[in-house]
Amino acid sequence: MRQRVYVLTDLVDSFEAYFAEHRGCAALAAAIVEAEQRDAAWAVAWMVCGGCGVRWERHLKLHA
Repeated sequence: MRQRVYVLTDLVDSFEAYFAEHRGCAALAAAIVEAEQRDAAWAVAWMVCGGCGVRWERHLKLHA
Protein backbone atom coordinates (compact mmCIF):
# COMPACT_ATOMS: atom_id res chain seq x y z
CA MET A 1 0.00 0.00 0.00
CA ARG A 2 2.84 2.41 0.79
CA GLN A 3 4.37 1.97 -2.64
CA ARG A 4 1.04 2.88 -4.22
CA VAL A 5 0.90 6.11 -2.19
CA TYR A 6 4.44 7.04 -3.27
CA VAL A 7 3.66 6.38 -6.93
CA LEU A 8 0.45 8.43 -6.83
CA THR A 9 2.17 11.27 -4.96
CA ASP A 10 4.97 11.34 -7.53
CA LEU A 11 2.45 11.39 -10.36
CA VAL A 12 0.39 14.20 -8.83
CA ASP A 13 3.50 16.28 -8.10
CA SER A 14 4.77 16.04 -11.68
CA PHE A 15 1.25 16.70 -13.02
CA GLU A 16 0.93 19.82 -10.86
CA ALA A 17 4.16 21.27 -12.26
CA TYR A 18 2.73 21.25 -15.81
CA PHE A 19 -0.84 22.05 -14.79
CA ALA A 20 0.20 25.19 -12.87
CA GLU A 21 1.62 26.74 -16.06
CA HIS A 22 -1.70 26.33 -17.90
CA ARG A 23 -4.25 26.73 -15.09
CA GLY A 24 -5.75 29.85 -16.71
CA CYS A 25 -5.97 28.44 -20.25
CA ALA A 26 -9.55 28.12 -21.49
CA ALA A 27 -8.74 25.13 -23.73
CA LEU A 28 -7.17 22.96 -21.00
CA ALA A 29 -8.24 19.34 -20.56
CA ALA A 30 -6.57 17.13 -17.95
CA ALA A 31 -7.11 14.09 -15.75
CA ILE A 32 -5.48 11.60 -13.41
CA VAL A 33 -6.91 8.09 -13.50
CA GLU A 34 -6.16 4.54 -12.48
CA ALA A 35 -6.46 1.94 -15.23
CA GLU A 36 -5.92 -1.78 -15.71
CA GLN A 37 -4.46 -3.42 -18.76
CA ARG A 38 -3.74 -7.15 -18.95
CA ASP A 39 -3.97 -7.57 -15.17
CA ALA A 40 -1.54 -4.70 -14.52
CA ALA A 41 -2.65 -1.57 -12.67
CA TRP A 42 -1.46 1.84 -13.87
CA ALA A 43 -1.74 5.41 -12.67
CA VAL A 44 -2.06 7.71 -15.66
CA ALA A 45 -1.97 11.50 -15.79
CA TRP A 46 -2.47 13.55 -18.94
CA MET A 47 -2.94 17.14 -19.97
CA VAL A 48 -3.70 18.77 -23.32
CA CYS A 49 -3.86 22.51 -23.85
CA GLY A 50 -5.51 23.25 -27.19
CA GLY A 51 -4.65 26.95 -27.00
CA CYS A 52 -0.92 26.42 -26.42
CA GLY A 53 -0.51 23.06 -28.16
CA VAL A 54 1.09 21.51 -25.07
CA ARG A 55 0.64 17.78 -24.49
CA TRP A 56 1.88 15.92 -21.45
CA GLU A 57 1.31 12.33 -20.37
CA ARG A 58 2.83 10.04 -17.77
CA HIS A 59 2.13 6.38 -16.91
CA LEU A 60 3.35 4.72 -13.71
CA LYS A 61 2.82 1.06 -12.88
CA LEU A 62 1.08 0.34 -9.58
CA HIS A 63 2.32 -2.77 -7.83
CA ALA A 64 -0.15 -4.97 -5.99
